[in-house]
Amino acid sequence: MISKRLAAAAALIILGGIIMLALFGCSSKEYRLVFNGCENDFAGVKDHYKEGDEVEIAFPVIATDTDYSFSVDGEGFSPDYDPSRGFVLRFVMPARDVEIGVTRENTMLFVPQEDVLLLDYYDAAVATVGGDGYRELTLTRTAGGGVRLDVYEQSFGEEASHSSFDIPEEAVDACFQAVDLDALRAWASCENGVGLTGAVTVVKFREPDGSYVRASTENMPPDADRSLLYNVGSALSALIPD
Repeated sequence: MISKRLAAAAALIILGGIIMLALFGCSSKEYRLVFNGCENDFAGVKDHYKEGDEVEIAFPVIATDTDYSFSVDGEGFSPDYDPSRGFVLRFVMPARDVEIGVTRENTMLFVPQEDVLLLDYYDAAVATVGGDGYRELTLTRTAGGGVRLDVYEQSFGEEASHSSFDIPEEAVDACFQAVDLDALRAWASCENGVGLTGAVTVVKFREPDGSYVRASTENMPPDADRSLLYNVGSALSALIPD
């Protein structure tokens, strides 16, 4: 009698196992996170996840001049923040692969709603026997964030001309690095300076606060080095495509 009861109990256990396997066997299927090229930016990523697993991944490398946006399966996602780990994304794994996205926006990059002058170099002969001539180069950040170089010039006895060129952002940085802005600021603040006759050279540039600094041979410090101005013209000329 006992053996029959044991056999019946064993049968029930086996039957229960079969039923559990049938009901929950699908839970053994594994899924993964898809990063589309940014997987090296995240930490704590596992090779596979099962449906219902708690996913927790971190985005540790954060630049101070950049805004980050995250998405999970194409939908915007608000991560937590841990000072020791960076941004932390937590969610429950569904029964499918999940795509993780991150976008970066440089917050130091000034993107105007209309054209804004960044740098201007003007050089002209004034009241000369052969007639006046000039050359002006301007660097402008256009509406939407592009950069344009404009060249205006007129030689003696010729018609004025104008050319425009699109300039890459890295070229703008190189141009400003070639300019001694501090020296030009000191030049611009000079009071009761001396002026150059027969020609005029002017440099104007935009400060981060939106104001402009103007340095000119019309008002030069007594010990002024005019190459400070000419170097600006050379830096802008170097941006003109061959």
